[in-house]
Amino acid sequence: MTTVIKTKNSVTASTTPTTLVQGELAVNITDKKMWVGNAASTPVQITGSGSGTLAVADGGTGQTSYTDGQLLIGNSTGNTLTKATLTAGTNITITNGNGSITIAATGGGGGSTSIGLVRAIATNCILP
Repeated sequence: MTTVIKTKNSVTASTTPTTLVQGELAVNITDKKMWVGNAASTPVQITGSGSGTLAVADGGTGQTSYTDGQLLIGNSTGNTLTKATLTAGTNITITNGNGSITIAATGGGGGSTSIGLVRAIATNCILP
């Protein structure tokens, strides 16, 4: 004998559950989203490309938008990620690009006018 398990479900776009008991599942077939009830009977979205921000504790970044050259840096306050950019210093220039960060150093002494160039392609983590 086969047992069929049926979750709460909807085919109406943007419909979300209001309460789910702990461990109970609900799915919106049209939106391709799924929720599970937590200990407080609050639905927590576990799949789909919802409009909310996926928290770090749930495997996300906790962020929704970025500017060119921003990096995510670990933050021990709240165990989160913080957006940051690199800061130029003496004889160091930082150029933030679309998916890249260029770091250049000049005036290193010893007759050299350039001591290095590093270009990091953030999206592919490649150092050419």
